[in-house]
Amino acid sequence: MVDSAFPRGRLRPYVNAGPASAFSLRNETIGVEFGGKVGGGVAVQLAPWIALFSEYRYIFFPGFQIADKDLKYNANVNSHSVVLGVSFRF
Repeated sequence: MVDSAFPRGRLRPYVNAGPASAFSLRNETIGVEFGGKVGGGVAVQLAPWIALFSEYRYIFFPGFQIADKDLKYNANVNSHSVVLGVSFRF
């Protein structure tokens, strides 16, 4: 739907990617792990300042580790999410 208010149309597909971080807290020991995230979605402009969106997100932390003197836990953490929302632009 192209018109004068939306010369490129109301439908806006997008992709995203970047770094991610997570932390674990055990007693007084804080562990920080680094990973990444990728995703994509589509936004529908209702007005120039508001849109509805739907997005898929994949977040991963390879080799996530929680360690203490008596405990050591290693895991590959993978998270898949579908998000629906409203976007306000100003």
